[in-house]
Amino acid sequence: MTETDICNLALGMLGHDRAIPEDFRTASTAEAARCRLFFDASRRSVLSAHAWIFATLPATLACDGCHADLCRAGWHAFPLPADCLNVIRAWDPCEDPVDFAPSGHGVECPCDRPTIQYVRDATDLGEWPQPVLDALAAELAARLAGPMTGSADKAAAFRRDAARQLAAAAEWNARQAPQRRPTNDRYINARNGHDCHGYRR
Repeated sequence: MTETDICNLALGMLGHDRAIPEDFRTASTAEAARCRLFFDASRRSVLSAHAWIFATLPATLACDGCHADLCRAGWHAFPLPADCLNVIRAWDPCEDPVDFAPSGHGVECPCDRPTIQYVRDATDLGEWPQPVLDALAAELAARLAGPMTGSADKAAAFRRDAARQLAAAAEWNARQAPQRRPTNDRYINARNGHDCHGYRR
């Protein structure tokens, strides 16, 4: 499914019968212009809302220099990967979980070389599973509903539908995650998504 397919699906949800016949990013129609206004924000909103399996990656961070106040407190500042939308969890070189806090365009952590799991800005819709594509179309329709229908009630109804589609996609995503039983080995637990005590991270 292409970006233009998602736009046309969202327009169809709104009962709009004029489809965008070509690439919506270059098409000159009013519908394409509306979709260009909201599409990227809709994509990032859906991706940021959940730890989607298809969009998560690990990354080991390098310290962004010493910040006096942070260093005195035992914390360090790190720039995030350019495609990072949301940090899910962090762990130290021994694979023990560590605290972290967002800070501007980076993250702060009491570890000098943490590894994070993060949600990336997955721009290739060919990687997206169908339930999450449906959530994206519903989110785009919700954002288009106000300006295209002029009705606050209809806009609210589409916003509720977008929330339902997102929840359904999250439930689908949870069913795809492998469920491995914890062991007494903290290294195996960390690799399988459990903390050092055997609980799911």
